[in-house]
Amino acid sequence: KSIDWDTATKDLQEAAASHTYPFTVGDASDTVYDDPSALSDSDRKRLNLYVKNLIDSINSQVGSTNKMTVTDGSLELAKRYTQKFQSSNKNLFRKEDAIKLASSNMGLDQYAVIGYDIAADRQVISKSVSISNGNVQTSYEYGTTKMSEIVKTAFDLITQQLTDPSTYKSIIDHNSYFSVAVTTQDDKFYVCLLTIYPYNLPS
Repeated sequence: KSIDWDTATKDLQEAAASHTYPFTVGDASDTVYDDPSALSDSDRKRLNLYVKNLIDSINSQVGSTNKMTVTDGSLELAKRYTQKFQSSNKNLFRKEDAIKLASSNMGLDQYAVIGYDIAADRQVISKSVSISNGNVQTSYEYGTTKMSEIVKTAFDLITQQLTDPSTYKSIIDHNSYFSVAVTTQDDKFYVCLLTIYPYNLPS
């Protein structure tokens, strides 16, 4: 443990190199999905609890006593965020629109929710390109995505934030609730950490 950020970051990076994931390849819990955005409720909860334990561990390492909590409401926000993201055709503002719509549905101030995401490659079986009215369209046929791949990406998302202490401190110091959403776009899947700043929260 160290409250010196540079030392703590170095310790955490060393720990990350030997980190063992709870969903290991070949394990019975390593669920396989045709569409990683369609997680079951039980896998969604397991993913969120894994990230909570990871954040709690990092908080302990850097001497922070702040708590970030997963609740039924934050899990529901992640589910609605995923649905809004997947149903949107607006590629440029997909994340922002999904946050805005999911927040509105939950009675939250949209500015109380911030999303931090990271992309990972989906398994692509085949890819085809077509041109229609001058527009290039790419279509894919996908393989499956394992829960262990999603968890590893969530781990990468959290540890990636350590490279910028000010960003990471902002996440843990100014938020109380969070959830994790998984979305897909083209040949990528995205793991998004949705943090909820505790103001204007509905009762």
